[in-house]
Parts: sequence; C-alpha cells; structure tokens
Amino acid sequence: MERRIAFGTALLLSASTTLAAELVTFQTGTTATAADVNGNFTALNADTAANAAAIETISLTPGPAGPAGATGPAGAAGPAGETGSAGPIGLAGATGPAGATGPAGATGPAGATGPAGATGPAGAQGATGATGPAGATGPAGAIGPAGPAGTSADTTAVNTNTTNITALGTRVTNLETFKTNVETFLTAGTSSAPNVKDVNCVSDNLQETFDELPPIGRVRIDLSGTCTGDFTLNRGDVFILGTGAATSEISGSLTLSNANLVTLRAMSINATDKTALSVTNSSSAFLIGAVVTSTSADASINLTTLLVRNSVLAYGFGGSVQVTSAAEGIAIEATNASKVINFNSSATIPSLSVSATATDATALSLNGSSFFSGSGALSDTTFAVTGSGLALGMFNGSRLFVDQPTGQVNFSGAGFRAHNSSLFMNGVNNSEVAKVYNSDVQISGRHLTGNLSLFGGSLLVDENVTRTATTTTYDATVSIIDGANYTGTINSNLDTQVIVDGGLLDHLDNDLTGGQALLNSGAITLID
Repeated sequence: MERRIAFGTALLLSASTTLAAELVTFQTGTTATAADVNGNFTALNADTAANAAAIETISLTPGPAGPAGATGPAGAAGPAGETGSAGPIGLAGATGPAGATGPAGATGPAGATGPAGATGPAGAQGATGATGPAGATGPAGAIGPAGPAGTSADTTAVNTNTTNITALGTRVTNLETFKTNVETFLTAGTSSAPNVKDVNCVSDNLQETFDELPPIGRVRIDLSGTCTGDFTLNRGDVFILGTGAATSEISGSLTLSNANLVTLRAMSINATDKTALSVTNSSSAFLIGAVVTSTSADASINLTTLLVRNSVLAYGFGGSVQVTSAAEGIAIEATNASKVINFNSSATIPSLSVSATATDATALSLNGSSFFSGSGALSDTTFAVTGSGLALGMFNGSRLFVDQPTGQVNFSGAGFRAHNSSLFMNGVNNSEVAKVYNSDVQISGRHLTGNLSLFGGSLLVDENVTRTATTTTYDATVSIIDGANYTGTINSNLDTQVIVDGGLLDHLDNDLTGGQALLNSGAITLID
C-alpha cells in the first residue's frame, strides 16, 4: 500500500479564498485614507487565516497504487514528435497557389504632392497634457493677526526653531561655566605668612628685587616712592602693596609673564607712548584700588593702556584705567582667550572706572575673550569714551556675562558693538545704540536699558523685561519663552522670526519681509 498526498483540496481552498479578497489599489497622486489601508490589511489577514485552515486539511491517506505516469516525469506528456507534426494543419495548398495573385508590379515614382485640402472641422478635444512646471512663487502676503493662545498651526515651526534657542542655551551654559571658574579663581587660597620685602624706589631697584625673589612661597612687596623704568615679573604669588596712587608709582611699564596670582594694590602705573601694564603668558593679576594710565601725543602710535593676552585680569574696590591718545587708543584690551573680571563686592565703594580719550577710542576691547561681572559686583563699573569710538567692542567669539543684583555696568559716550559673540545682560546700561552682528543675546530681569539693534543672530527673553528703548531686528530670531513678559516694542525687519512660546509680547511693529511671527502659546497683544 502506497501513501498519497492529497494536495488538491487545500490548494483549491487557498486559491478561492485569495480571489475573494477585494483590495483597494492606490494610484500615484491619490490620497490613501486610513480606512482603505486598514481594510486592505483586514482582507489580507482573512486570506492568511483561510489559507492556514486549508493547509491544515492536508493529510496523508492510503490509496490504490496509481500509474507512475500520473505523477511521473514530464515524458508522460508524450514525445515531442506528437505535438510537433504541424503538417496536416498548416499546408499552404489549402489557400491556393500564390501565383493566382500575380507578381507585384514595380512601384512607380511618387507623384507630386497635391495642394492641401480645406481644413476639416475641429476634432474632439484631446486628453489633458501633463502638468507644466510650477510658476514662480509670488511675494509673501501680509501676516494676519495672531490667533488665540494655544490654537496656532505653527507649532512645528516653533519646535523647529528650538534649535536656535538650544544653541544660545549652550553658549549661556558656557558663560555660566566661566562664572564658576571665576569664582574658583577669586577664592584661591593664599599663604597667611608672606615673605615681606620693602622697596623704596629712591634707593632700591625694583627689577633686582623681582629677580632675587625665592622660587616659591608668597611674597609681599611694600612699595613706596617712584620707580622709573620698564619692569618684568616672571614669578607668581606676589602681592605689591603701595600706600596710594600718588605715593607708590611705577613710571614706565610693568609686564607680568607666567606670573599667576599677582596683586597690585593702592599704587599706580603711568606710561608715555607705550602700554603701562601687560598681563601675558597665562598670568593672572588683581587690581585693587590701583590706577593705570597711558598717554601719547604722537599720532603715529596706536596705544593700549592695559593689555591682557592669554591671561586673567580681575579688578575691584575702586581705581581706574585711562588712555589718552592722539591716534587709536584702547583702555583695556583682552585677547587670545583672556578674561576680564569685575568682582567689586561693596555697594559703598566705587568700582573701576575705565575711560578712553582718543581720535579712535575703545574703552574695553574683547577679541576672542570674555568679560564677567556677576553676583559679587554690587556697585557700578563705567566704560566711558570721550570722542568717537566704542565703549565696548566684541569680536571673534567673545563673551559678555553681566548678572548683577544691584549696580550696573555702564557703557557711555559711545555705543557698543559685538560680532559673532554671546551676550548675557542683566544690569547693563548703554547710553548709545548697541549693535550686535550674528551674535546671541539674552536679556533678563535688570535688562539692557538702551537701544539695541540685531543683525542676524538671536535674542532670547526668558524672564520679565520692561524696555522703553527700541529693539530693532534684521534677519534675526526673537524668542520669548518660559512665561516671560516682554513689555515694549520690537521692530522686526527682513527675515526676522518672532516666536512667543509660553510668554507675552506687548507690542510687535511687524515690518517683516519674508519673515514670520509665530505664536505657540501666550500672546502678542498688538501687531502694527
């Protein structure tokens, strides 16, 4: 007894079940609805279940031995000769000899083309041709009034713009890390029993004193009189203590090189035609009630009074830095990743006064460097310009971090300018227009008081701000977030994006050309 596989029934069931499923076919350019897609999946699932059930009916049952031909090799279908003798069907004689038709004559020459016949009636309209290319996009229409809070359809655009906000947040985080580093720097421990050296410049040589200092240990130099010359200190942990700017003076210049934790207190450094104080090569210096000046009447000399290069300068408790120049004059110049720190911790003691009087004057210049004035800075610091120039110039990734609970940092007599930089401002007063190019700006609580113009970059407001001054933007991103209220007017121009996400913008003077005002949640109370 042989065993025979009964395939026929199962395969028939599978085929009939599959043919019963009616699927929706989606054509290019049509819209697929969820119901159609789900219906297709339901039908296919039903077919799969039916086929599975049919396959389960396949069984191995005994049966009579069948002839081998039924399932045998292909030869059972007969030799090829039985299907290849086409002769009885395809004899040409059944239709007569071809000669009855006669040979075809030679083709005569083409006749001359006759005149065109009359135009016939217009035929039926042909099928619609393919769609032509899209025409040029027309100018953007005027932006309509903002919808009610929470109903904007521009949530996606708002979320997309969070990339800009995140980038600014990263920069602010970097500034806060810088703040932590500053505080660590200011609290660095010092020896309580320094080695004391008395230097009276009438009889003593200050440079020899520097050269003969022991290699380690804290040293205090009690300075009196006027030391004339150019001096260099290559050793750190030195405290130079004077009796006052008028009675303890270096007439010439002082250079600190690889000199960490050097304090200059109650003394002055006065230079003519050169830099008075240079803090270089990973040095750090504290100015406490010190006066530093440089003066030149030579129009060929570009003059800097206090140069900080790849180093740190911290100042407080009064004092001043002044430049007077017939050419370009910079009071404080910080470059090569340097840091300038205002740490004045008393509201009753005036902080540093920085002034520049020159044909082209800059009070504070930051080039790839940082300025910090934080919670310990309670009184005012002033950067003032007499004549033309900048109260503050920022370039090449510089950072300004002002976060003062009381007092403020004043930029007066001229505007300030920032290029490719980051600015966090809480307690900044500018008397002239601040112009910021491709930079990130955050204003907070005790905000920027003067006019502000942004060209590119971004403005972030995350705390309540009341501004009576003008804020003007060009191709910038303005973000008001975290429930902040911005009271004042923002004049937006060109491709500016103004985003209110969880806050309030009191007044938007909407002069957009290709830009947009997006409202995710919160409110814009007035749009001109």
